[in-house]
Amino acid sequence: MNNKLTKNKTTSLPGFVANEDQVLYMQIRIFNKLRDRLNISIDECNKLYDKYEIDEFILKMFDLFHMCGDDYIINEIIKYIEYRGYVK
Repeated sequence: MNNKLTKNKTTSLPGFVANEDQVLYMQIRIFNKLRDRLNISIDECNKLYDKYEIDEFILKMFDLFHMCGDDYIINEIIKYIEYRGYVK
């Protein structure tokens, strides 16, 4: 997992200001849940995060995702990576 937030203490998104801790917590929480859902190893999930830039996707979508449940977020990430070419 390659966290893109290390340079900024806060991230401004339209209508919402998230601090680094909130986004990082979501990225880590979703990493583990996505790994479980796809039944893949930590290394495979790391490669998936890097290849499909899932951290960036979570950051871009944080203003929506912070109001949603984890199942919704996981489903959206799976749709996103499948759109970008991921095959289970």
